[in-house]
Amino acid sequence: MDPLSKTPIVARPSVPSRSISATPAPEGTHEPQDTVEVRSGHVPRRRILGDWLRQTARGGLEVAAYMIGAGLGDVLVRLDELNRKGSGKDHPAAPSERMAPVATRLSEGAVLGKTAVQSARAAARDLLSPPLTFAARARLADQSRSTLDLPQARTPVQSLDQAFCECIEGSGWQGQSLLVSGEVEDCALLAWVEHGEKGRSLHLRGYLTEEGNRRMQDWISVQPEVSPRRSGLETPRRHLDRGILHEGEETLRIPGGRRFELQTSEGVGVRYFPRVPGYVPSDALGAAPPASVQGLVELQLPLVDVKPDGLQRLLDPLRAAGVVEGMAAPQDLELAYLQRMARALGVETQAFQPDRTGEPAERILQARQDLSAALGLQDVARLPDYDWKPRFDELFVDGPRPGQTGGWPRWDRFDASVYLDQELRDWRLTHHVHGSQGAKVAGMIRTTGGLQCTEERLGRLGSGALGISSMKDRRSGGARYVFTHLEHRPEDATLVFNQDLLRRSDQIGFRPGRFGHVYDGREALRTPLEAYHRTPIYEVMLQNSVSFLDYLEQVNLPSQEDRAQVLEAFREVGIREIRGVPVEELVRVVED
Repeated sequence: MDPLSKTPIVARPSVPSRSISATPAPEGTHEPQDTVEVRSGHVPRRRILGDWLRQTARGGLEVAAYMIGAGLGDVLVRLDELNRKGSGKDHPAAPSERMAPVATRLSEGAVLGKTAVQSARAAARDLLSPPLTFAARARLADQSRSTLDLPQARTPVQSLDQAFCECIEGSGWQGQSLLVSGEVEDCALLAWVEHGEKGRSLHLRGYLTEEGNRRMQDWISVQPEVSPRRSGLETPRRHLDRGILHEGEETLRIPGGRRFELQTSEGVGVRYFPRVPGYVPSDALGAAPPASVQGLVELQLPLVDVKPDGLQRLLDPLRAAGVVEGMAAPQDLELAYLQRMARALGVETQAFQPDRTGEPAERILQARQDLSAALGLQDVARLPDYDWKPRFDELFVDGPRPGQTGGWPRWDRFDASVYLDQELRDWRLTHHVHGSQGAKVAGMIRTTGGLQCTEERLGRLGSGALGISSMKDRRSGGARYVFTHLEHRPEDATLVFNQDLLRRSDQIGFRPGRFGHVYDGREALRTPLEAYHRTPIYEVMLQNSVSFLDYLEQVNLPSQEDRAQVLEAFREVGIREIRGVPVEELVRVVED
């Protein structure tokens, strides 16, 4: 058993070089192997470890630094102790002071892949000459501040007035976020209008926190008219007509698991998917809903016109459940922002513990103090990129609508700039389109104007379009995310996005592919942003969607025919340029 990866070590002869014309390797060198060769019979543990290192690593200090960066420094220390057991020599206490001789002694003649060598060298440079800490690199304000004071509101908070209702109607399928206080993720309920045979209907959609889940289930338990369901979910197959969502005649059936449904006398429909403690993926095939919809609440109200009183009636079930307390205040939004940042940075703070108490202002101060202490800063709120106001995508309804935004709220990280300006300057997030690339990209441009996660495609759009692992993503939680890759050669991908996408606080980077596992705490395995440039990243997930109008930088296609299809789609929807760059310059043909 490989003591590092917990995978079996298979005994087998050496694998010859894959190159037919290559000359035989000189005696004493080692060729790359898929498995580790060990001798039959009794093999001491230190020999297995030593053989594993010799056949998978090279470079002495580089190897040591790489393994320390991967959290495996203690393994090397234990290995050193095993190999030198009984020598009577004392060792320095700091692992970094001991790794060079250990790795040099164990890695002589070994071979490592090109990507891992680059990562090892970057890690070695960081070990020998550590980069400046974020606190040292951050552009802090010069003036001193003795207290962590709270800023005044800089933008008006949305309210349920006629202007907001008109925005809902005009935003099409993207919708407008109704910013509410209470136990709702990101303080956001997405509102949009759908057109059907029976007229228009107003929809709200959002996700409840764990506390919101408890309140909702308490309310459901005393509602005799609420019907539990365990069968597959039937939803209309909708279609987009120039950005406006219409209900189709066909019905889409998708696995739904256990849920609650309610239809009131006023025609308000409520659908709720409860959170399940201790959820495992197999539950999605039985009683439990898939991880990606747990906590989801959807409301629908038939409307003759979109009016404020219609929105108020739609909120009544949520208010009755104690989930929604009213419209969001600036402090509610700053709390949501700080919670996103703590999650992105992996910082524990008392402000967001399950047993949290206190007024929002007290929790804001606590969160800012905890983040500041963890990052070595006086006050994170003094950073130039600290901004609690949510951002929204540029609207895409019958073409772009300059200055108008909608959709789910987003926040940017206050620590991203120092890495994007230096280590990640030449890296981009990308998305690969397989098959008929030109036709598929053109379809995205004509309909949604970007990438949409599985739950948006199935639940809101009812398109039925599935990706490579959509059902597995629903069970793991990843169906709420769009999947991208981090690449240094972006011309190898179909869609290339600008660096602003790396600023988003909702991104999660994993070294191996995990199908978006977020249901069981595996998000803790995410790779920190500051390590992206020296860690092989397999997938970077971003919540809900990625807008072309906000983030698209380049489209790489295999032929002139594909390019013509994409340019025609841009012309049809009225897009001539994206962030000042003509689309003819963005869409390119890349030869193999």
